[in-house]
Amino acid sequence: MKLYNNLTKPDVWPLRFEFDGIRMPMPINYIQQATEVLSMDVGCEVLVDDFILEKSTLERAFHRPRKSDRNHILRE
Repeated sequence: MKLYNNLTKPDVWPLRFEFDGIRMPMPINYIQQATEVLSMDVGCEVLVDDFILEKSTLERAFHRPRKSDRNHILRE
């Protein structure tokens, strides 16, 4: 199944992995098999995966939340 950002979701979802007691990185098949440019400017993404930061010039920045009347989550 092709998603809005050109990623292809496997037929079996969510993926199931057996833990063998060794901490090994999980394969990211949908990225490794990508044949097109992956679009990151569509949809609403809150989280950025570490592998995107590692392969780019981006730097991770943490900001303290501020209360605002326009923010429906952080209200006094």
